[in-house]
Amino acid sequence: APGTIAPRPLPENSGPLPSVEEFCSINSLEQWVVDALYLLRDDQRDHVMRSPLNLENTTNLNGVITSRMKEVAPVEQRLQMFIQLNGLAEGVVDRLGTLSAEQHEKVMESTLKIQKANNPSGVCMRRITDVLRNERLGIAHGPHMSSPQYRSTPPTPALQNYGHQQDTTANLLTTLVSSLTGVVDNAAGARDRSRSRPPVAAMASSVPRDIQGFLDEYSLDWWVGEVLARLSLWQRQNVMTELENMRGVRNPSGVVMARVKQVANTQELLTIFVDLNKLDAQVSDELWGLSEEQQTAIMAPGIYIQNARSPSVAARSRIRHVLAGNDAMGGAR
Repeated sequence: APGTIAPRPLPENSGPLPSVEEFCSINSLEQWVVDALYLLRDDQRDHVMRSPLNLENTTNLNGVITSRMKEVAPVEQRLQMFIQLNGLAEGVVDRLGTLSAEQHEKVMESTLKIQKANNPSGVCMRRITDVLRNERLGIAHGPHMSSPQYRSTPPTPALQNYGHQQDTTANLLTTLVSSLTGVVDNAAGARDRSRSRPPVAAMASSVPRDIQGFLDEYSLDWWVGEVLARLSLWQRQNVMTELENMRGVRNPSGVVMARVKQVANTQELLTIFVDLNKLDAQVSDELWGLSEEQQTAIMAPGIYIQNARSPSVAARSRIRHVLAGNDAMGGAR
């Protein structure tokens, strides 16, 4: 397979190999490496265990052994190992099946084990969302870009300046659009009034052209486009094809979201909910620790939290209400 090498023939005098457990103990490797080695074929495992690991000058022992596995195991095989080692949920596995081999590599982030995660399936879904979004925006995706630590890392001065320029440009665009649309608002009538205004940060982002055309044609709220952009291609086409004749519908955004809930599972919707509202890592972790029924209840009032100064605070309020046995807005269930 491309990107892998055939295991080298073993020298006759190379001696017997230790057991997998002994090998991992000698090299201070974690328990999951034992499981990973047993998922390899015999010849692949022999290659990994006979190759010098050069562990003296590294603190990432598991990363070194993973790179050895990458030499002999194609991406398809490593993806199956990734799924088994992390016990990924069926919905996550289905979503992985819609990605390319290159995208699989990015989601795995050069490792086979999602470390220090209470909900590996949730972390994996977040990685998938990040990979797809970064590709859409033309941003290079490196290892661990989807981790909370990466997201909370302060930007470099150059990136801060770039972000300031983007904000300034977006503000100028907002002013210009407002001045121009003031003349045509009355002519546009209810069509424009039915669409919520995106925040400045959202104006700087972009959605695929087919989605933007869909939004414009049916006067959909801007955030519906962000939801559609985070679906797989099959899911998006399914939703948009099913709803080609929505003219005259009183709440077209609600109709689209009802269809989205039919094609996306709870984990996919929660990933979108966290990403779309830019919820902080603490709230995100709390959401992923809830049951599926509780997660659904929290998203029930809407996948986009509107009219909230702090979406994270609003999401935490929803969580508190649901944990108290009420609906997300505090009413009796």
